[in-house]
Amino acid sequence: MRQAKILVLEDEALVALHLEQRLQMLGHSVVGTAFSGTDALEQAAARRPELVLMDIRLGHGMWHRAAQQIKGTFDIPVVFVTAYCDDAVLEQANEAAPYGFVLKPFEDGALRIAVEIALHKHELDQRQSRIVKELEAAIAQVKTISGLLPICSRCHKIRDDEG
Repeated sequence: MRQAKILVLEDEALVALHLEQRLQMLGHSVVGTAFSGTDALEQAAARRPELVLMDIRLGHGMWHRAAQQIKGTFDIPVVFVTAYCDDAVLEQANEAAPYGFVLKPFEDGALRIAVEIALHKHELDQRQSRIVKELEAAIAQVKTISGLLPICSRCHKIRDDEG
């Protein structure tokens, strides 16, 4: 199991402490605990965690915006932690594109699996993004080269000096 630096966003101090202890028992490092979306954004910028565990019952929908900003601005995956899971919450959570979802009260196994899957999926997403950028650069280079080479319109081979 890979150890990760994790930021916990939980508005209840006792739950945040419990989550922090559970993560440390699983071998992870908790780099900070935030109690609001704004605090989480500041800590994400300063501490650059590898993952954010976020309670989705923060005031005024801030959890939704905070999750999108953390993922979009810092490229940090977010896993939601909540005791509430109705269709409306799930739909809103899906719009924020989380890397996982853990229901409270959580078991260590469920928490471990959610963290590992989120980290692995994020690693795959980053690898895919790098490959796409490399392919785009290669295609641009091929287009540049093909613009310089005389290509036969009939057989699509490169023409030499003799045609």
